[in-house]
Amino acid sequence: MIVAGGGTGGHFFPGLAVAQALAGGAPKARVLFVGSSRGIEARLAPRHGFPFLALPASGFAGMGIGGRLRALASLPLALVKSVRALAAFRPGAVVSVGGYASFPLGIAAGLLGFPLLVLEQNVEPGLANRVVSTFAAVVAVAFPQTKSHFGGKARLLGNPVRELLASVPGEAPPQIPLRLLVFGGSRGARAINDAVVAALPELKSFPGGIEIRHQTGTEDLDRVRAAYAAAGVTARVEPFIEAMDDAYAWCHAAVCRAGATTLAELAAVRRPALLVPFPQAAGGHQMQNALGLEALGGALCLDQRDMTTNRLLEALRVLAIPERRAIMAAKLAAVARPSAARDIADLVRLMAGVRP
Repeated sequence: MIVAGGGTGGHFFPGLAVAQALAGGAPKARVLFVGSSRGIEARLAPRHGFPFLALPASGFAGMGIGGRLRALASLPLALVKSVRALAAFRPGAVVSVGGYASFPLGIAAGLLGFPLLVLEQNVEPGLANRVVSTFAAVVAVAFPQTKSHFGGKARLLGNPVRELLASVPGEAPPQIPLRLLVFGGSRGARAINDAVVAALPELKSFPGGIEIRHQTGTEDLDRVRAAYAAAGVTARVEPFIEAMDDAYAWCHAAVCRAGATTLAELAAVRRPALLVPFPQAAGGHQMQNALGLEALGGALCLDQRDMTTNRLLEALRVLAIPERRAIMAAKLAAVARPSAARDIADLVRLMAGVRP
């Protein structure tokens, strides 16, 4: 199998979950990741034991005229390299996980007749998946409302999460102090970083105490570390957390964005969160994600524009109540789809003509 695309953790990690299910199942599969040398996949695919091939792809959606011209200029060479990769690897199936780096390989696979499955993690499909899905046999979606974008090709299978996350145990004692995981995706989130830093003087005297593990992204690392040290708040501050299973197992609750993969992970590990949707997400899909999970009782939602210190502290005081966390964890467990990676892997095997 070839997994095409990535760029961010939200695209890469669902593909990784399916790849691990295929590589660890019966019969075992060989998996090649294809993406951008600038994307998270270039670093993490080899670290997880999978070979990686870089394409000269660059982003198109949301770019200015110069960026779009560069993306178009890189496309012919990326398509040629994609055709060569398909001819050399001869995959039984191709999985497109979205992101700009999925576009040339997905198009080449479709034109050459390789069985193609598209993973769409969000409520509103991204540009690359909307185009590539034209050539797909199946589009695996995580939300019922996404099915309307893909007609009869859509299958509601959930958003796959890594097997390690599916095995994270429930909240471990002690219940006090509150253990809080703060993260903003693979590159961090400056608005969340700034809000937490602004609240540090009050967090120092948080009722019952608080311990924080904070993923900042590389650009904000030194600044945020210095703020914690100056405030005297206990924290582990790092640019990127690769072992998210350990981070989720450690924490009681999280403050984070509301990408579809993040929500699927929170449900799998049964950790309530304060969700702060990324306001520039295409179609406002993160706000839709967050409001949906809040309505189910598994999370709290706060618009980034309203994230004052008082509103942040108010939400954290709710998450600090063990009984409230237990209720929210039960709601999350009810909507989790722990078998999504295995179900999609079985479908990929069938598409490749291999009986699982």
